[in-house]
Amino acid sequence: MNRIRLAIVAVFALSLWAQQGSVPKLTPLTLDGYNKLVASHKGRVVLVDFWATYCVPCRTELPELVQLSAKLRERGLDLIIVSADDQEEEAQARKFIAGKAPAPLYIKSADDNDKYAAGIHSRWQGELPANFVYDRTGKKVGAFIGQVPTKNIEAVIEKFL
Repeated sequence: MNRIRLAIVAVFALSLWAQQGSVPKLTPLTLDGYNKLVASHKGRVVLVDFWATYCVPCRTELPELVQLSAKLRERGLDLIIVSADDQEEEAQARKFIAGKAPAPLYIKSADDNDKYAAGIHSRWQGELPANFVYDRTGKKVGAFIGQVPTKNIEAVIEKFL
C-alpha cells in the first residue's frame, strides 16, 4: 500500500514538475534593473517589447517581433520581452507566452507605473504595446508607443545593425 502511495506521489510530482518546466519564468524587472539589462547588451542593437495579456495588439505583435528578432539576431539584434501585466496576472502572462518567445522573459515590477514608464521614455505613460530600440552604445534611438506596423520598427533597427 505504501508503494502505491509513493508511486502516486512520484507521478504527481513529476507531472507538476513537467508542467512548470513548460511554462516560462518571468523575472521581475525594476526600473533600475531595466537600465542595467539594456546596458548589459552593449555592442548589440536592442529591441525592448512591453506587452500584456489584456492588450490585443500586443498579442498580435509579439510573434512578429520574435520572428523579426530571429531573422536579425545574427546581424546583432537582441530582443527583450517585458510583460506589463500586474503581478497578480503573472500566471496568465506565463501561460500566454509559453512557447511563443525565447527566455529570458521579464515582468515589470510592482513599482509606480507612472514613474516606471517616465523613467524609460519621457513621453510614455504606460500605453501598450510599447517598443524601444537602443543602438549598440545603449542609446535609445526609437520609441514606438501604441500599435505600429512591425516594418516601421524594423526600418529603425536596420539603420543601426
